[in-house]
Amino acid sequence: MGGREYFTLSSDCFLIKGALRGALYDLKSGNVFSVDETSAQILERLNFGENLSLILGDVDGINKEKAIDYVNALENQGLGSWSAVSTKKEIPSPPDLNKILKYVLHLELTTGCNLRCLHCYNESEISKLHNNNEVSLDDWRRVITEAYQIGCRRVQFIGGEPFLKWKLMRELIPFAYDIGYISIEVSTNGTLITKKDLNFLKEYNVKLAFSFYSYKPQIHDLITTKKGSWKKTLQVIRLVLKMRIPLRISVVEMRQNKKEIGETINFLKFLGVEKVRSGLVEPAGRGCNIDLVDCDIFAKQLLNKPYFAKINKNIFWRNKAGHNCFLEQISIGAKGDVYPCLEERKISCGNIKFTSFVDIFFSENAKKFQVLNKDKIEICKDCEYRYCCFDCRVRAKDFLENDYYPKPWWCHYDPYTGKWIDTYRFI
Repeated sequence: MGGREYFTLSSDCFLIKGALRGALYDLKSGNVFSVDETSAQILERLNFGENLSLILGDVDGINKEKAIDYVNALENQGLGSWSAVSTKKEIPSPPDLNKILKYVLHLELTTGCNLRCLHCYNESEISKLHNNNEVSLDDWRRVITEAYQIGCRRVQFIGGEPFLKWKLMRELIPFAYDIGYISIEVSTNGTLITKKDLNFLKEYNVKLAFSFYSYKPQIHDLITTKKGSWKKTLQVIRLVLKMRIPLRISVVEMRQNKKEIGETINFLKFLGVEKVRSGLVEPAGRGCNIDLVDCDIFAKQLLNKPYFAKINKNIFWRNKAGHNCFLEQISIGAKGDVYPCLEERKISCGNIKFTSFVDIFFSENAKKFQVLNKDKIEICKDCEYRYCCFDCRVRAKDFLENDYYPKPWWCHYDPYTGKWIDTYRFI
């Protein structure tokens, strides 16, 4: 074949084998290509430095010309190259994860809230505002300092409603800013914010994250269970935009507002909000109420074709090393408990009032969640898409058994047959 006996995938392209098929991860373009069973076998042997002619001679019923055309097509797309010399291609050792991970620290200042949203994962309400067991100012400062020392550069203040703890937040925001955090964000319903508050936030480059449920006041207020909340939130949104404070808004979809999600997003964009996304109710806290979802909402969550977000080197190595959320994010509750993420409230890895944050973060209890990648999940471990598929263990786990290892119920791919199921039957 004249110098075209061997073929090696490029340094940014990796073959990931599943139970039957395979997938090519092109970390340069961000694309993931499905590979049939026979092609996966051939590429795997080429990666081991075997001669293509000998490989084709071993494979029964294959059209050799088509096989060579296929490999040529891979070269034309920059996914690999021919060589006259045998070269063994293996997935290299991962880079230093501390240099690619984006550690985010979520600090829950209170579980109290002036609203009582139907879907709240934290079951927040005003009756939970006064709690003698909440974390002290000194403990919060210590956590912020320790988290920075291990590489955390992003902090988000959450609740409940963090503006009910405005005095505390006024102490912690400058503290985090002076230490060197590059991103400080407050997640809020927006109803308690004044212009004076916004002036303070702007001084320290604080970002804001709002929830907004409908362009219709009555629907929004129905979900927050507080009449007039739509008007107050909208007034603050307009003021935030006028002051050019970074803002992102999440529209949580549920039975009560599902008919106007598109109109609500368009309404916010018309106001000038650039970062708007929709999301579904998380099955935690009051979000477990079955009255919030129906078959249509379930159906929207189903993955019944190979559609994945773009992947890059950092995402690939992160997903190989651990869980896409648990590895980078950690949440501390108002009483000091350290949770794997925002929505997971039943599993505490320790309490910062009794143990240093660093010791908890690097503990075996925390590590077992951080390293929970798809190689450890039932069925997913045999799937070629396991390193490019986003995973939410809170949604996927079996709550009755508190089991963190089941395959996500919304994924309709069978790696053992290589087929997607495009229908879903609701019981």
